[in-house]
Amino acid sequence: MQSRLKFKNVFLYVLVGILFFALFFQIGRTRNTVGGTRDVQYTAIALMNNSFGNHENVVWLMSNEQQLLYGKTYIAGITNFIPRKIWANKPLGAGPALKNMIEPGSYVAGETGISSLTTGLYTELYMNFGWIGLLVFSFLYGMLLKKMYLKLINTHTFLNFFFWFFLVISFSTFMLYGEFLGVFSRVIFSTIPFLILSFVNRLKIR
Repeated sequence: MQSRLKFKNVFLYVLVGILFFALFFQIGRTRNTVGGTRDVQYTAIALMNNSFGNHENVVWLMSNEQQLLYGKTYIAGITNFIPRKIWANKPLGAGPALKNMIEPGSYVAGETGISSLTTGLYTELYMNFGWIGLLVFSFLYGMLLKKMYLKLINTHTFLNFFFWFFLVISFSTFMLYGEFLGVFSRVIFSTIPFLILSFVNRLKIR
């Protein structure tokens, strides 16, 4: 049991190290691509902001009173699979909603040539529930991560280990720094192979 736990911990550290190596490799490649056309320091900061969420948006939201969304961006994530042809007034995700807060009318669903902003967990929580919701739900989110991590270290099969490992990484990185709508959709589709393999494995056991 001890050797299995040690293997899991080593494997976890190696994968995290690979993720960080890939991140800094991408930053370096972007610096070389941009060359002298833009300031290198600005490029690195812009890349980090685009990849990991603009937490300074929380400061902007606190300085500019906006009407709370009360969970609309999370509804948008859960209902992302419903086409707008069926539900034309479906809520926007956090990125488009934030862009319209900063520049009203700048994002219209269905138009071409438009882009949104990266929010992150804290910005999206504040947009929906204000600073009280930010504190409360951040605490609950930490509790959720703890439960998922305990599931990871206490699992006894490689299939379950990879499943919980993927969820821990997704919820502690992608979900923390991305937009709920996009990350939730990717997590759903990415976990389908795990569920299929688990189902097939159970059939074999029976």
